[in-house]
Amino acid sequence: TPINLGSAMQKSLLLLLVLTFASCSTTSRIDYQPSPMSLPDATKLLDRLTMTQRPGWRPDFVEINDQYILWGTGTVSRTGMGIVGSRTTSTKVIGIRLYYDSPHSIVLSTWSGDHYLVSFRNEDNNIVTHVFRTNKLANAQNYVDAIETIVSYYRESPEENDD
Repeated sequence: TPINLGSAMQKSLLLLLVLTFASCSTTSRIDYQPSPMSLPDATKLLDRLTMTQRPGWRPDFVEINDQYILWGTGTVSRTGMGIVGSRTTSTKVIGIRLYYDSPHSIVLSTWSGDHYLVSFRNEDNNIVTHVFRTNKLANAQNYVDAIETIVSYYRESPEENDD
């Protein structure tokens, strides 16, 4: 016999089942041991792979410095009136930062069966963000290699990195 969706109880049960199945993750973590590379190669590779993602997935820019990696999604400027009628403008960069000295882990996962995600998790093991998406496993692995190389380099003592 077909289910009559007329009752509120049946609708609630159906909604609960749909939400339960929809909330099931379609990602699966891949155990991967990163391979180190030189810092210049890691920096170039991270930039190239980031900026050649699909337009909807890539940030506006990526910045790598001695404190963090920033995946920038734009800027916000605010203009206001200053003293004696002068205008002041402040600009703020919007994005996600991965600080080298903060506890985190880089995670490689499959997504929808034929795509791969590189994400980072905070000290509570919560996903902060997905920083790279691709349909090529080798590119995802190279991305993890590049991030881990950069983080490892800058986590070393400053004396070891001085030229």
